[in-house]
Amino acid sequence: MSFEQKKQNLLNELQSVKNMVLSLDFKEIHKQINELIKDIEHDFHTVVVVGEFKNGKSTFINALLQESLLPVDVTPTTATINAVMWGEERRLEVHKSDQTVEKLALTQDALEKYVAEKDFDPDTIRYLKISMPAPLLANKNVVLVDTPGVNDLNSHRSDVTYQFIPKADVVLFMLDMTAPVKGTEKEFLQETLLKEGLERIIFLANFKDLVDEEEVEEVLTFTKNRLADILGYEDVKIYPIAAQDAIDAMEDDDSDLHEWSGLPQVQSVIEKEMESGNQSEVRWNRYLQRSAKIYDAISKLITQKQLLSTQTKEELQKEWMAIKENYTKKEDYRYKIEQYVLDRENEFMYMLHKSIDSLSSHVKEEMEIAIKTYKGTDIKDYVEEQLPIFMKKHLKRWVDEHIDQIHNLLYKLEKALAEGLTREFNAHIQLKMEQNQLLKTSGRPFEISVDDISNTSVLAGLIAGGAGALMMVVGGPILLPIIGMAGYPILQKKLVEKRLNEAKTYLLSEIGPTLDGVLNSFRMEVEQYMKTNIRNIEISAIEKFDEQLEMLQRNVEAEIKLRQHDQKGILANLTHLDEVMEYLQILQGKRKEKIMAGVNN
Repeated sequence: MSFEQKKQNLLNELQSVKNMVLSLDFKEIHKQINELIKDIEHDFHTVVVVGEFKNGKSTFINALLQESLLPVDVTPTTATINAVMWGEERRLEVHKSDQTVEKLALTQDALEKYVAEKDFDPDTIRYLKISMPAPLLANKNVVLVDTPGVNDLNSHRSDVTYQFIPKADVVLFMLDMTAPVKGTEKEFLQETLLKEGLERIIFLANFKDLVDEEEVEEVLTFTKNRLADILGYEDVKIYPIAAQDAIDAMEDDDSDLHEWSGLPQVQSVIEKEMESGNQSEVRWNRYLQRSAKIYDAISKLITQKQLLSTQTKEELQKEWMAIKENYTKKEDYRYKIEQYVLDRENEFMYMLHKSIDSLSSHVKEEMEIAIKTYKGTDIKDYVEEQLPIFMKKHLKRWVDEHIDQIHNLLYKLEKALAEGLTREFNAHIQLKMEQNQLLKTSGRPFEISVDDISNTSVLAGLIAGGAGALMMVVGGPILLPIIGMAGYPILQKKLVEKRLNEAKTYLLSEIGPTLDGVLNSFRMEVEQYMKTNIRNIEISAIEKFDEQLEMLQRNVEAEIKLRQHDQKGILANLTHLDEVMEYLQILQGKRKEKIMAGVNN
């Protein structure tokens, strides 16, 4: 069964559950079902195209779109990230660095303004969102992402590496068949793509029309062997294409040229990879987990209502007072949470400072060695170009090595808050029920579990944007102090050996304070990232706890009102609860059978 079919089946299932619980006062459940339905309906496949400048990425995407839309005369100083997706109307949204969005009609003139004009500053743009009714986009809910060159250091383009690529279903790496696998391409493969999963990378060797036909196989074999050496992986997928010929074939309606261009084969491979790719599986499992949690919550609420139905009106009123009294203790709970979170935050900050202090010592030592051993003559270019790249690599490596540890600490904090609030509430309710002699062997309708308060959607969002949020700072702005050193007068000209040694001595005296400034800025950014997520986790825990109290209170109130109805109304309500519970048990039973059979749908 395809991914799209599985999603549709789950949507049908969720709609049935939603209709069945519509008459029940399960407001939070209704909200969760609607959110999950919306997420599934807006689920899409992401295809990211990466490669060096002038390797034909935009021409290739134009061929996929069957329209010469994206400008191809782009330079490293004007390139933007272009996300192309389905839309009934042709629209262009300019997502700017100041978080504003400019909406325009989609025209080539509008794209030229933001992509190819020389006086355009790409630092002001995060990305362009392009909506259009292209057949490829409609069939599979595809988003095509056209990216700048892989060797681009500009800060705003770190979005590509740390936001688009980790979420991609397919990564298309565009090579130049006439000069395959340059040094910058090798570096990008080793430093970035290797860490994101080889199974999603498809290599395209463009410009096969510029290679003698009898040499194409030889060049492909050479390229494949070189990639295998770099990746440590033999089964490299590489396809020769001629992107411009694909455009020409489209304009001339030449089916033979279209086939020869290699585009049909690549389209077929992309569709196959989207269906079988790891990212689709990850998203599907997340949808199943969220639906299972919703079904469990409904079952618990129904069990709660069934237990309440066995109690007298007087017992219900006493229980309502116990919950209300607990509700008045919210400020006490809030104070305890704030103190606990503050203590954990201080511990996190201490560990963070120790780690970045170690990074600082290591970077300074390596940077000093790099400067001392520099043998070139254009030290200005070295400071302006190479030292920022050197620094960026170290910061990127730190994030790669520590992001999982940071997330693990935040996970533990979220779980501890959920456990603490659960424990406090259940202990208080149990005490009150014992005092009122309300505990029955049939069950406890007012217990809250950790899962009731734990908010997996907050943590899922945290993981999804984790490295991306941190790495947004590892780029131009944070490295400006280093780049600015190139303006020192002593570094302005190409130097003979004597003058070079003087410049290196001066540079060594200045590099320490400059690196201190850069690393302090980095420390502050990481601190802010952690503090923001700690606050979000704290707020979420309190909100989820409040929701549970309000829901318990509503359920008891509803049961008290139900006592005023005739016995027929009470029996009808219980019958409906039994029907919903039976339907959920059937759904859960089917899922268990499929799991046992090894079927993931």
